[in-house]
Amino acid sequence: MKRDMDLCRKILIAVADDPSWRAENFTIEAEGFSKEEISFHIMLLQEARLLKAWDFTAGDGRPHWEPERLTWEGYEFLETARDTARWERAKIVLSKAMGGVGRFTLPILRELLTSYLREELRLP
Repeated sequence: MKRDMDLCRKILIAVADDPSWRAENFTIEAEGFSKEEISFHIMLLQEARLLKAWDFTAGDGRPHWEPERLTWEGYEFLETARDTARWERAKIVLSKAMGGVGRFTLPILRELLTSYLREELRLP
């Protein structure tokens, strides 16, 4: 399965914005993505320390991860990534530099989004 940073962003936004935090009826839906893909990305976000998640994977081996909450790092990243124009600008620049759509690393993406936010706020 391939990592999709747009899906990662959607998951972070959904978890941060959900008013029924940790409720049993909390679900994340993203058009064009299966439950397994969403679950896999929740696992990746847990590994990246952007959110806390529970592993309910059964014996069939298909990932079943449920988000618990964003971490401090998750909120920090989301504050730079939430703005759609800033997000799209960073994706375009990184895709050109890395030789393909979606081919970039989280630390570089974070640095670029932070630099764009600094520009917007006119910070040194």
